[in-house]
Amino acid sequence: MRDLWTGEKVVRKVSCVLLVSSVLFLIAVQGASADVIFDTLGLPIGGGPYPVNSTQSKCQGFDVGAGSYWLNNVVLGMDNGTSGVELTDFSVTLWDASGTDANGSGHSAPGNLLATLAGATDPYVAGNYTYTPTSAFLLDPNTTYYVVASTSNETANYLWNYTADNPTVGSGWWGYSVVEPADPWTMYSYNLNLMQVNADPAGTVPEPGTMALLLMGLPVGLLWRKRKA
Repeated sequence: MRDLWTGEKVVRKVSCVLLVSSVLFLIAVQGASADVIFDTLGLPIGGGPYPVNSTQSKCQGFDVGAGSYWLNNVVLGMDNGTSGVELTDFSVTLWDASGTDANGSGHSAPGNLLATLAGATDPYVAGNYTYTPTSAFLLDPNTTYYVVASTSNETANYLWNYTADNPTVGSGWWGYSVVEPADPWTMYSYNLNLMQVNADPAGTVPEPGTMALLLMGLPVGLLWRKRKA
């Protein structure tokens, strides 16, 4: 009986160590920085940007490389604009690249809506605004996506800044669409909108919650094995 009690004390100590390790693991994973797969955010700002308003939507594309990624967030660099006042419905969405450039370049454009991103609905003050997917979204490898900013407010003018420089990370075209995001898009390869796309590589480590459960369940297994012996 004493041996069993001593064994249980050891298991309790091991359990405490693993529990603390699990918590530290979760904190470390949640605090880890995501990969940046597109970035123009810190580049010099160009001239007066095309506004996002009730008669015009804007998009910025980004290309995913060889791996799959879970979309973490998208950050837009905005300039001082005009508030939507009562109706604040500035929206940010993710689209596939099945559309066609109305300029006739043959380049892709936003085609089908894929996901909605949650964030500020009235970003009329200059600054960087972060938008996150409302549900988990996996970015496929070697695929182009478009982030679309739009509003139906007739009094608002939201100014999504642009730069004349090339992206520091990734590649992509930008464009604008008259009236609705689903209308034909006019696309450009220069003067890209200020945007950063952050994503977590898929399949690199177990899901944090799963790993924690495995670690916390190990002492139970050890105790059961000890008693059985």
